[in-house]
Amino acid sequence: MVAERFPPTTGIVETVDERNCLLTTGADSVTLIAVHLALLGHDFTALEPAELVKELKLLADRLHRAHLASVTQAPGPTPDRAT
Repeated sequence: MVAERFPPTTGIVETVDERNCLLTTGADSVTLIAVHLALLGHDFTALEPAELVKELKLLADRLHRAHLASVTQAPGPTPDRAT
């Protein structure tokens, strides 16, 4: 549940219906918000600000490239790849 992951000092979670909620939060940067949302493990829609939506696209693209690079590499760890 999303509300359990956000203490009141970090964000306000409001119930919309039995499957959805609305999170109001802030951070020093939209990058931090994007990463935090991605780590929740739930599908979500960013309503605003536009800068957050743009940052989510950049993060999604970066993760997609990392995934593609990871699955196309030869098996086994290399010095420049995390294991």
